[in-house]
This record gives sequence, C-alpha cells and structure tokens, in this order.
Amino acid sequence: MRLTSKLCIAVVVAGAGCASSGDFTDEEHSALQKYVLDDSTAIPPSPSNKYADNPKAALLGQRFFFDKRMAPATAAGNCRTCHDLTLGGADSKARTPTTVFGAIIMSRNTPTIFNTAFLTGLNHWGGNFTAPWSVVSDFGSSALEQAHFIYSDPDYRAKYEELYGPMPDFSDLVRFPAVGNYRSPVFAMMTPEDQKALGWFTTNYGKALEAFERKLIDKNSAFDLYMAGDEKALTASAIRGAKLFIGKGGCNECHNGPNFSDMRFHNLGVPQGNLARDFGHIGAGAFQATYPYNANGEFSDDRDMGIALAATVPPVATSDLPIVCGGSDPMHGCGAFKTARLRSVALTAPYMHTGGFKDLWDVVEFYNQGGGSPGDGYVGHREAAMAPLYLNDDEITDLVSFLSSLTGQPIPDEWAKCPPSVPMASCTGP
Repeated sequence: MRLTSKLCIAVVVAGAGCASSGDFTDEEHSALQKYVLDDSTAIPPSPSNKYADNPKAALLGQRFFFDKRMAPATAAGNCRTCHDLTLGGADSKARTPTTVFGAIIMSRNTPTIFNTAFLTGLNHWGGNFTAPWSVVSDFGSSALEQAHFIYSDPDYRAKYEELYGPMPDFSDLVRFPAVGNYRSPVFAMMTPEDQKALGWFTTNYGKALEAFERKLIDKNSAFDLYMAGDEKALTASAIRGAKLFIGKGGCNECHNGPNFSDMRFHNLGVPQGNLARDFGHIGAGAFQATYPYNANGEFSDDRDMGIALAATVPPVATSDLPIVCGGSDPMHGCGAFKTARLRSVALTAPYMHTGGFKDLWDVVEFYNQGGGSPGDGYVGHREAAMAPLYLNDDEITDLVSFLSSLTGQPIPDEWAKCPPSVPMASCTGP
C-alpha cells in the first residue's frame, strides 16, 4: 500500500447532475461509512478540560473569540482574524510566510478550527500541544492584558467567576503588570503564587475557547447525506472519486475517520521555499519541556492523559535539532508534520504547513509526483512509502469532486456570528 495523500485533491466545483450508476461495493461502503460525520456521530470527550462541554463556558469562549478587545494592544486582530468561520475556520488571506495579526510573521499556515472536538491527540502542525485549550496561551496573546480587561469589566468578570471562582486582584499592577505573558521578563519577576494565578487564568481562558470550538462541527456534507441514503447528494464524478480515495489514490492511508486525518506526523518532502528551516515534529519535545500550559502540567484536569501524550514525543533539545536532523541518517520525526484534515478543505486555501500551495490543483500534482525532491529544502528524509500515483486528469477531477463534497453545512449563526453580548464596535467579523 502506498502512503499517498495529506491532501490528495485539486480545486474544482463538483459537476452538475446526479449519479445514476457507480454505486459502492459492500466493501467500499463499509470502508467509507467510517468517515461519516452527521448528527449521530459520537463526539469524543476532552478529559483534560472539565469545562469542554459546559454551555456557559462555550458562550464565554464565543465572546473571547469574536471580541477584538482580547487582542494585545500592539496587534491588529484576535482569534477571528485568522480563523474565518465563513471560510472553513482557517485563514484564506494568508500566503507564505503567514502574517498573524498584521504584525507577526510565522512560517506555518493557519489550520482550521472546525471539528476541534475530534482532536484527541497532539495538536498543531508539529504536535507542540497536548490539548486544544493549551494552544491559546502561545499565540501572541498578552495574558496580563486580557486578565486586567476581564477583571475590570463587570459583566465579563461575573461570567468568568461564575465558572471558575473568584479572580485574584488583577488591579494590583505591582503583583500583575499591565502587559506580558509567561515569556515576558515581567513574568519572571512575579512571585510563584502570582505566576500560578496567571496560569490558571490563561488556561481557563483557553478552556472556554475550546468549549466554543467544540460547537464548530461542519457535519452533514453531501458525502454524509449520500451515505445516509440520499442518492442524489453525490455526482457520478464524486462517487468515482470516493472509489479512488480508498482505492488507487490510497488517500485513506493517512486520511481516515470523521476528520479525515490519522492525527499522525509524516515527512512528505513539502518544499520550505524561502522560509526558515522547520524541524517539524522532532521539535515538539523541546517546546513541551519549557511550556507550562500543556495537558501534562498542573493546570490540566487529566494530567495522566497529558503525560501519556507528551511521552510520545522525542525529548530532543533545541540545540540538538540541527545535529539529529542533519547528515545522512536524520532522526525519525525530522521535517514531519501532522496530517491535515480534509473536511471543508475546498474552503481553506492556501495549503500544507507552509501555506505554499495556492490551490488544490497544485497539491494534487505534488502528490501525483510522489512528494518533494531532495532539492526542495525540507528537513529530514521524505518517507520512503511516498510514490507517484499515476493519476490522469480525469481521475484528479473525480477525486476533487469527492473532496468538494466534504464541505459541511454552514455553522449555525448562533455560534458563527459575534454574540449580542459583545458591543458591535468590538466585534471582529459578522
């Protein structure tokens, strides 16, 4: 079997007309049934976040997500700036190198936050984070600014304390400086007790955001409806594409389950272009060793789960990354990145961890050729299982028709829009 596709698709609009032939065999139907995401699909729990399915936490997280006042004073945006819920939950504006908040340049593309509820393993492209809630504290935010604002706003403070209990006296600027996070020099000058108090605030903030993101499930796509018995939901081209997906294309070797991802890390030889050298998954251990807000730390509601996840990451020091990833025998995990999710993928250009592929046609050509070549500047070795697919243009079109059918129903307005509790002038997005 071939390891084939992280996104084995090309951009196209599904053709007109309904399928009149080409039904799946029993074996194909059984294989594809495992991919269905509809109203009956069980949502996994989030053990390290006891607020994950708390309705009040989700409402608070929605406010955090849309309220531009949660962004640092030096930035130009917030969560909604880079995660557009009308465009697949990703950042369709960004091109490599990715610009975040109009100020911070990052070498990795913004992933979707749709179907966060199904992220049960290591999170983000390299696997730095052991829970969805633990991501928030590392993305350009100033936890102290956020804490001061919420403490000073009567409504926000009341909603926060209803969930998490009394806030410390964040009005005391001696104990809690006006700006900064765990990386700031001012944080190192705070007492251990106050550092911990800020840690509880920033992780509670993240847990509310995760509770909100768990509402963003793009289910009941055309594919799901077809699998439920609606024979008119898919075109003949999409049906042929589904057969290719689990057949000749071998896409299902890495893209499986309701999220169409094995949640693992692979080196496909994606060109880095002019971006900084990216060591990928092998660098996650060094990050986790110094990051205080992961699920294996004191702020987790299931530390054992977080410890088990963290144990899967090689403990390589940052200074050793060029060594273990250099030479003729680089360590496994060098230049490896997490398999992208494919639901609503037609909406989430640009593609790959670099954002270097402008459309899905470029992506499918990359996989059709068997991945990157040694001259593309990626770290480590491309996986040996990568091989040319020998797809013709008609087959690519069919695969694209199938992937286009994975765009789910729009997120309900009650979650996709800025809530009335946030002043209109402070809303980012609709």
